[in-house]
Amino acid sequence: MITYGVSDGTQEEGQGKVVRMLKTYRSLLSIPHARAFVLAGLVARLSISMRALGAVLMVSQLTSSYGLAGAVAAAALLGEAVAAPRLGRLVDRFGQRRALLVCLAVHSAGTLALVISAQIAAPSWVLLTTAGLSGAAALQVGSLLRARWSALVGDSPTLEAAFALESTLDELVFVLGPALVTFLAIGVAPGAGLLGALVLTIVGSLALALQRRTEPIPAGARDRSEGSAISKPGLRVLVATFVATGTIFGTLDVAMVAFAGQVGSPGAAGPLLALVAAGSLLAGLAYGTRSWRWPLDKRFVASIVVLWGGTVPLALAPSVALMAPAAAFAGWR
Repeated sequence: MITYGVSDGTQEEGQGKVVRMLKTYRSLLSIPHARAFVLAGLVARLSISMRALGAVLMVSQLTSSYGLAGAVAAAALLGEAVAAPRLGRLVDRFGQRRALLVCLAVHSAGTLALVISAQIAAPSWVLLTTAGLSGAAALQVGSLLRARWSALVGDSPTLEAAFALESTLDELVFVLGPALVTFLAIGVAPGAGLLGALVLTIVGSLALALQRRTEPIPAGARDRSEGSAISKPGLRVLVATFVATGTIFGTLDVAMVAFAGQVGSPGAAGPLLALVAAGSLLAGLAYGTRSWRWPLDKRFVASIVVLWGGTVPLALAPSVALMAPAAAFAGWR
């Protein structure tokens, strides 16, 4: 009887957490105009989880070279990393709508050029150049949405829940995107994955650009007396940490495609990457509804440690059957 009582209590407690979680996020989405920009941002962000993997799948199929495929994906990500701070300044100065439209035009041209170049077996430097152009014009949609939340709810406790929701949606993107791009690139045509990602970027970006009521007011030219943001020690620590974290995720795309091909199941790459994101999604949902006693700096350090520990099983799994739980565990950590 005692065992059953504990089981029932645990079940009721779990159900209570789910109910609180749903209430928290439902109240956020009931804020006027919030649901519209969240949906537009979700569509635009879905391509984020498809671009690098789509490039790897396309180039590896057309050239049989994982090295070149990884280099093309790296060129796109490097272009994105270098350009992102500068694009952020343009957004602050001219507003999200103008930046979205200009970047969308350049990103579309670069992506189309990359797909065409791969199809006609263009030289490697052409693939790398077009990939870099495509990545350099990719706006950080997640940052745009977080700026909208900040303008909408201000500096209130609701903002932390809104940011947790955005992080959860980031993970949802990485659950859906890898499976979708793998299906398109392997089941339809090598370049279909990148083209599908481009369509989502266009639709989501245009929908977001049309929503003027939640667009933050441009800050204009920043006061140069404040100095560069990267000069602040705290930001340098964050940048270094997320460069290392980005290396993990960037390597994971290529490594998982190569692993799936090596074990004779190339179509498993997308679902395995989706399992990583699914674990992260569940962890994000739990994080956003919990009241933490630990200060933010300790939570940050702990999350980095468990992230590192969670990646170790990925390097040891010899088969898809064992890689699946390792991938889900890595995401949850």
